[in-house]
Amino acid sequence: MLRLNIRQTFTQIGIRTQPSTLSTRYIKPEAHTEYVAPRSNKGTTQPKLDINSYPSRHSYGHSTNDDLTRAAGQRGLQDLQAAIKKHNHDGLAMANSGAKKGNDEIVNQAKQHLAQFAAKRRYLEARFIPNPEIHYTPSQVVGTPDEGKYDWTVQTQFKADVQYNPGKAETYIAQQGGVRQWTTEGKYDIYA
Repeated sequence: MLRLNIRQTFTQIGIRTQPSTLSTRYIKPEAHTEYVAPRSNKGTTQPKLDINSYPSRHSYGHSTNDDLTRAAGQRGLQDLQAAIKKHNHDGLAMANSGAKKGNDEIVNQAKQHLAQFAAKRRYLEARFIPNPEIHYTPSQVVGTPDEGKYDWTVQTQFKADVQYNPGKAETYIAQQGGVRQWTTEGKYDIYA
């Protein structure tokens, strides 16, 4: 027996959609602070004490080498001048009266020298002993203080970054429609 087979498929329509989106990004105001701690750059100098005790030590005889050699040099020049003067006087006396009868000039000069030495008077001189020179420099506060820094700034630029993406809809044919026919005879399908 011969049979007619019919298969019908309907057209299928597909839809692709993309919804619209709205993305926002806010730039918020920001506060910035900068802090530098105050500190003191002030410092103190050390007090200074200078004591010059040389004038008082010199009055006791504790002199420096410069003063000792200067005093010895002056005393040597005075002694040299006195010795030259004495030798000139003794020589002239020896030349004038050394040859006289009954006159012993060498003994006379020795007696005169002893008499001058014995007649010398010794004096003690009281002198004021000077005080040491004292110079004092007090300590001082030097420098300027650093006041530090506290700075507060606000970035007030408020901005919204908005991006809009419109939605999309797209239609397409997912399956074509159609009618197919064929015949069946017994157990066998015969496609037309």
